[in-house]
Amino acid sequence: MTILRTLTHFVHRWILHSPHITAQIPEYDLQLEVSPADVIGRHLYKYRRYEPALAATLEKHLDLRSADLMIDIGANIGWYSLLVSRLSQGRCQVLAFEPDPDNFARLQRNLKLNGIDQVSAFNLAVGEHAATLQLHRYGKSNAGRHSLVDLHAGETIPVQVVSLDDWSTNSLPEGPIRLLKMDIEGYEVFALRGARHLLARCEWLLLEHSPAYLERSGAGIDALIDLLQESGFKPYLPNGDVPLQPINIKELRQDPAQRDVLWRRH
Repeated sequence: MTILRTLTHFVHRWILHSPHITAQIPEYDLQLEVSPADVIGRHLYKYRRYEPALAATLEKHLDLRSADLMIDIGANIGWYSLLVSRLSQGRCQVLAFEPDPDNFARLQRNLKLNGIDQVSAFNLAVGEHAATLQLHRYGKSNAGRHSLVDLHAGETIPVQVVSLDDWSTNSLPEGPIRLLKMDIEGYEVFALRGARHLLARCEWLLLEHSPAYLERSGAGIDALIDLLQESGFKPYLPNGDVPLQPINIKELRQDPAQRDVLWRRH
């Protein structure tokens, strides 16, 4: 069946030039509108899953309760917001932030497509201070690589940026934040600096480890690790194992690879 979906995807992308197709994810009873040109959409459509080891880690280690909250920064088309909603059986409230207007529109359609009303979506970027900044758009082949960091040549658009600490004063429900997921292509340090008080309520963080992007932002990997350690977090490898495998901090500082890291506050 994977071969058939691969052939169907080829037809939609290269012959019909379809603007979108629907990916079925039976394992989590989800369906997503995706772009056939986008790397995440391609994986979801062909393989009916995305980053399965990471999804398995969240399923095994997140003890989601009805009063819990997840914050999804850089929600893209909504995969992780939808996944957490399903894993919690709709009990966990999710706040999803996505600044790109095309991704945000698809995120809204995917929430409606799955009948999910526990996810609140905001067409906002997150940073250290409230501002209007330029979002550097990567292109149709990977809509998840848009960034407030000047990583690549291409189109830029103005987006509204909020500080999570300032925004949460009037807009964030009380209670524990079970998971803060952040994938914003090198801008993580600035977003976390604007969320220092919020971090005290978080149990888990899911962050992309991307030293090259962080260096390009002017912050660097050491600034990210120092901030997280000061906030009481320790890093783990999200590979689906039980128990979680801790990551040596010294090795993490020297690791040039781009990968996901799960942080837990003890």
